Amino acid sequence: MRHRNGGTIVPGVRSRANFLVELIVAVSYLAILLIGARVSFNSEYAPMARTFFLTFGIIALWRYTWLGCHLWRARKYSLDVFPELRKRADKISAQSKVDHIYVLITSYFIDPDHTFQVFDSIVRNALDYGVPTTIVAAITDEEDATALRAVLSARGNPSTIEIITQFQSGEGKRPAMAEALRTIARRLPSPNSVVVFMDGDVRLEPGALRMTIPFFLADPDLGALTTNNSANVDGGSWTREWFAVRYAQRNLYMSSLSLSDRVLCLTGRFSVYRTSMVVEPEFIDIVESDHIRHWRFGRIPLLSGDDKSTWFYLLKKRRNMLYVPDVFAIGFEKLPDKMNFFEGTTSLMTRWYRNMLQTSWRAIGLGPGHLGGFVWWALVDQRISYWTTLVGPVVAVLLALTIHPVFILFYFIWVLITRLVTSIAISFRTDRFSMLWPVLTYYNQIIGSWLKTYVMFRLNHQGWTRQPINNKVPKQRFQDVVSLILHVTTLGAFLLAVTFFTGLLNMPEDGGWMLFRLSDF
Repeated sequence: MRHRNGGTIVPGVRSRANFLVELIVAVSYLAILLIGARVSFNSEYAPMARTFFLTFGIIALWRYTWLGCHLWRARKYSLDVFPELRKRADKISAQSKVDHIYVLITSYFIDPDHTFQVFDSIVRNALDYGVPTTIVAAITDEEDATALRAVLSARGNPSTIEIITQFQSGEGKRPAMAEALRTIARRLPSPNSVVVFMDGDVRLEPGALRMTIPFFLADPDLGALTTNNSANVDGGSWTREWFAVRYAQRNLYMSSLSLSDRVLCLTGRFSVYRTSMVVEPEFIDIVESDHIRHWRFGRIPLLSGDDKSTWFYLLKKRRNMLYVPDVFAIGFEKLPDKMNFFEGTTSLMTRWYRNMLQTSWRAIGLGPGHLGGFVWWALVDQRISYWTTLVGPVVAVLLALTIHPVFILFYFIWVLITRLVTSIAISFRTDRFSMLWPVLTYYNQIIGSWLKTYVMFRLNHQGWTRQPINNKVPKQRFQDVVSLILHVTTLGAFLLAVTFFTGLLNMPEDGGWMLFRLSDF
């Protein structure tokens, strides 16, 4: 997909011709599935099929109505709201600029070739914008410093670019970021400046700074913004499409939430902040040593999720946030070393969901009056959705075990139809589609929901996939046992609720318990 800023091609995005071919295949596939579903309803199992789909049809109606709401809001934002914001920002860009750009970038043992590309993209963007720029790089070894010098030399050692290198202590990303922010604060930066937060494995497309910074001049209440994401993926087709479908979903939900002047995450890959906010001692403290209080674990220091901490800080301060869909930050993505697809994806999802669950409760606690009703409910929905997602497979298995195995077939048809429709709807946000998307969407939903239930009872277990750090407080075996008991008990209560909901478990007139059968209708 070609963008107007520089004519660059975002890696991994297929041509429109391929997109249309796969879309035609998908629509044909959907037609076949609908015919199969129709045949099943006309068979001897028709009463079973109708009852099966009605049992969780209410939940499905709720979930897909909510998805439809996001699709409508994202479309409105992309076609109506954001183009007006872009026009205003471009108009201001032609008249004025910020005084200074500060770039905070953390790099932890990144491939040297990638490091050069990342820093070169920053320098090129800074020169393109044309104001003094200070890059504070938290690096790990001398190779990174050499790459920085090589970038400056290749660009003619411009006098407007200053690079400050700081070697990380190895205690994690948060201390490195905090030290870099203090370096920026000591320079007494102008209020009319911005700070770019970046990871060392993400490069910017040409014009990224020129196309994002003007939004701060156009909106005095804007605290931070983040952009669209793409990737160069090191891996097979399943890995590439797994990242692709996640990016497509991210684009959808970010666009929807930005309609309310909020987002659900200020990603550390590439986000831009108003400098006056990030040099505040309170902001630096929350980056360095954020923590939550848990009724069972007490004080839990947060090792990862710095982007969730900065996001929560801006929520508390009621500052606007913005999603910029026409600018891409391009990551060098791969699964954790020496892990297969299942191990790698679940490892990444576990860390992401832990960060989400650790922060969402306190954000919800700010209330709808503080956040706005839609944003507040979106956070609440995150906590509910991982249970509702599990209803479908649980119902199918229960009915297959107690009534007839044909219910597995009914559920299989349901999954293929709904996930295919969902994938097609999401694909229109990106002009990309793959027949792997329905499978990967279902995989993310089911495995993701299970991981969320697991993490919810073990928020004290932390760690990084890249850096060899974990929670510093030794694991308490007693708490691990309690976590297991609470998890199993909650799953049992969920299973009991589903059996009541489907009518599989009733209280007959004689007061005894019995399993309900469809043949009793």
